[in-house]
Amino acid sequence: MRRTATPELVQIDVSASVITLREHKAKQAELRQSLELTPLSDNDLVFSHYDGSPLLPNSVTHAWIKLVRRCGLKGIRLHDARHTHASLLLKQGVHPKIVQERLGHGSIQITLDTYSHVAPGLQQAAADKFDEVLDHQSCSGFSPPLVA
Repeated sequence: MRRTATPELVQIDVSASVITLREHKAKQAELRQSLELTPLSDNDLVFSHYDGSPLLPNSVTHAWIKLVRRCGLKGIRLHDARHTHASLLLKQGVHPKIVQERLGHGSIQITLDTYSHVAPGLQQAAADKFDEVLDHQSCSGFSPPLVA
């Protein structure tokens, strides 16, 4: 679970990334315990110093850049991964409401406005699915009414 723009909690099904984050949190907790620091709370940061204090924003950015380069990529910002995540989900037909909840957007309108560039292909896919349904229906002898 994670917090959104509003105080409610959103349940997100477990995936490999969630498992990795849970393992990271467990390692943080072990380190804090070995250093006799207070245990982690639900509000602790993913990216933090061993004592839970926030890293400088550039520290995370520099670590991301190193990771991207090590993977043979370049020019990909950490925030780009968020956009890629949302775009891939939408292209795979995941309902925009689910994407909105995963991103923590305050409303589905924000998600739809931000990712409308993914929509052209989705429009064609929707039209194809509609045609498929009509093709499977037995409509022999039916002809649409003429419009004057």
